[in-house]
Amino acid sequence: MLLARDAGMLLDDAVNLPYVEFEANLHMWEALADPVGDADRTERARQRRTFNLQPQPDGGWNLTGFLPEPGGVEFAEIFAWYIDAEWRLDWADARLRLGNTATQADLVRTEPQRRADALLAMARASVSRDPNIARPTTSAITVDVLLDHHTMQAHAAGQTPDPRRFRNVISRTQSGRRLHPDDAINAALIGHIRRAVYDTSGTIIELGRRSRLFRGPARD
Repeated sequence: MLLARDAGMLLDDAVNLPYVEFEANLHMWEALADPVGDADRTERARQRRTFNLQPQPDGGWNLTGFLPEPGGVEFAEIFAWYIDAEWRLDWADARLRLGNTATQADLVRTEPQRRADALLAMARASVSRDPNIARPTTSAITVDVLLDHHTMQAHAAGQTPDPRRFRNVISRTQSGRRLHPDDAINAALIGHIRRAVYDTSGTIIELGRRSRLFRGPARD
């Protein structure tokens, strides 16, 4: 069994790594050891995507929903940009009123209120640029996805890396959210790619220029 074969490596990680790093390695090993199950979990999450906007009897609207990992990551990056813009508005107002004595406690809105206003700002921005574009396909917000070369080659060829490589497989966002390699490859096909070199601690030490995976006639 794969678990019996690799248990020593996993135990070594459990003893020597911080819990968060060990948990990430364990999930990566599980995904490599059971690629069919990992693909099924990814597809089930994709099928679960939903969004509901429900008016409330006493006024207001309730929002609930679920996004799979690729869409959720992109939404979170865009949403964070709008939240920061709302915070900067509040901070500018506080400095205008109170000068250098302004603190976070002087902001006119709470963090949940800014998030609500940021979501509405996102919706307004989506229809304020070009009314002839019903569904824009590009975003000014960059979402960085990291995928190691070996894993990209393996999955592009319909293979799965050896589970013993779980410590070296990288398929995640820059913020650490794991993505299925197929989702990372799909992002590379429609977005831009660039070569990144990182050290043993995960810090990027060299970053290449952005380019399309396919250009010119091949892209068309």
